[in-house]
Amino acid sequence: MDKHVENMNTDELLARMEQDDLEEAPLITPIEFAKIRPIAPQSIYYAIRTHKLATRTCTCGRKCIVKNEADDHFRKLRGPEAWPYGKERDE
Repeated sequence: MDKHVENMNTDELLARMEQDDLEEAPLITPIEFAKIRPIAPQSIYYAIRTHKLATRTCTCGRKCIVKNEADDHFRKLRGPEAWPYGKERDE
């Protein structure tokens, strides 16, 4: 259950703001993707190693994945009920 913003302490508010930023970012690191989705980072790195997901170099210099491509891959793998992320693009 989400707390209302007025009832959060500073650390909780900053964490919530960071999560909101990650939700909107088109390029994201595998670790950050695992933080906002119910998946282990190892599963993401496995998809990268087996060439199911491609990496791109972000402007910050880190290797990132495209969040929408990752959502599509795991949705195809797990099914739309188990992976509801990215559903709004299908409609």
